[in-house]
Amino acid sequence: MSQTDLSTKLEQLLPHLFEAQDIPGEPYLRLQVTPEISGIISMEKVQETLVVPSSQITPIPNMKPSFMGLMNANNSVFSVFDLAHSLNLSTFQSSSQFLHIIIVRLSLNNAPIETLLGFSVQRILGLTRLSQDSLQTPTMGLPPCLTSFVSGCFFENNQQILSLDLNAITNACL
Repeated sequence: MSQTDLSTKLEQLLPHLFEAQDIPGEPYLRLQVTPEISGIISMEKVQETLVVPSSQITPIPNMKPSFMGLMNANNSVFSVFDLAHSLNLSTFQSSSQFLHIIIVRLSLNNAPIETLLGFSVQRILGLTRLSQDSLQTPTMGLPPCLTSFVSGCFFENNQQILSLDLNAITNACL
């Protein structure tokens, strides 16, 4: 049986797999900032996510405490920051030799060329889609240190998940 015949047969048997689906809402990346705090960031600026050995981060002395070092990925060298520390939260010291890194592309100081920046998080939880209508004002015990970094929240299984403002976080890091 040829590849074309197989594809045609599959399309006849499973037509729903070949139909374009319109999924409502904007895409967000879900992440675990600390064991107690989950968040989302808009996929608009996310370049990619990686799980890398901690040895791939080159530390630089005498920098901000949130600055972890420099990293090379896809022929680009960029800075990596501990997201929890950047948000003035206590950092979770994991015994894992691997780091979950979110790489974002940013236009700094309205420059025409975008720059890459990495954020280390406790865990990357996947993608979700939300409409702007589903975002609410945070209500449940938001730590004061987070107020300038949070643009909203949504609730899932009675857990508050914060929508993080990437611009505010970046400005605090740099």
